Amino acid sequence: MLALATVPFERFRASTIEVDALEKRYTVETLETMKQLYPGSELLFIIGTDMYQEIETWKNFRRLFELAHLVIVNRPGFPFREDVAPFQILNENQAAALPKASTVFYLPFVKQPISSTVIRGDCKRGAEVSQWVPPLVWSYIERNRLYSEITSKETQKIN
Repeated sequence: MLALATVPFERFRASTIEVDALEKRYTVETLETMKQLYPGSELLFIIGTDMYQEIETWKNFRRLFELAHLVIVNRPGFPFREDVAPFQILNENQAAALPKASTVFYLPFVKQPISSTVIRGDCKRGAEVSQWVPPLVWSYIERNRLYSEITSKETQKIN
């Protein structure tokens, strides 16, 4: 679904590192693998303020700041934590050159009001969620009956 969501962005690439691992992976391990696979590349790790609030609970969280630039987008109800690491606040029309050292960028103008957990829960309850996901992703969710209460075995019983 990530590959479908990033189709409109020619500079974005979806990685299969975590899927290919076939085991639980931590973000720090994924970023370390990406650094090895793409030496010299600048990695940007995008998360919401909700996740950034608890980043200190992540495995080897300090290493994340060495491996990638962190881009933090605003999630209403979750204020940005200024006490985690040095940061730069970007304005909506401000272009930012990536510094040599990894940096935390806070984008307060990007408001992502809903989480994937809420979207999955709403899907299970039959609520309308198409406005929260890109059209290609919504089509995939519908076509594959993801997150619905009726499984394929139940569908066969009905038919």
